[in-house]
Amino acid sequence: MGVMGGGEVLENGGLRLLVDGCTASRKGHSVKLGAIECRMLETLMRANGAPVSMETLCQSLWGVSNAMTAARVRGVAKRLRTKLRGVRIETIVREGYRLAVEC
Repeated sequence: MGVMGGGEVLENGGLRLLVDGCTASRKGHSVKLGAIECRMLETLMRANGAPVSMETLCQSLWGVSNAMTAARVRGVAKRLRTKLRGVRIETIVREGYRLAVEC
């Protein structure tokens, strides 16, 4: 983690996230993320590989936690997996998600 050009940068296993710019990069490839995608990736990166519960993700993304938002979390995770090829966002059954970035 660090601050670069006035914005916070998170790093995890070769994955970098410029938080304020909502830009993720890995192995020279950068991708612009939507605000919700950026918040989900930030939450997962701050967990340092630990599982993040659906409730925590729903609160982080929308400030609410209910069954309707859980379905939306799955959609956000799917979009992140598509945009961040090579970055594993693992589903932990009955628990939530975790980021497993390989160097």
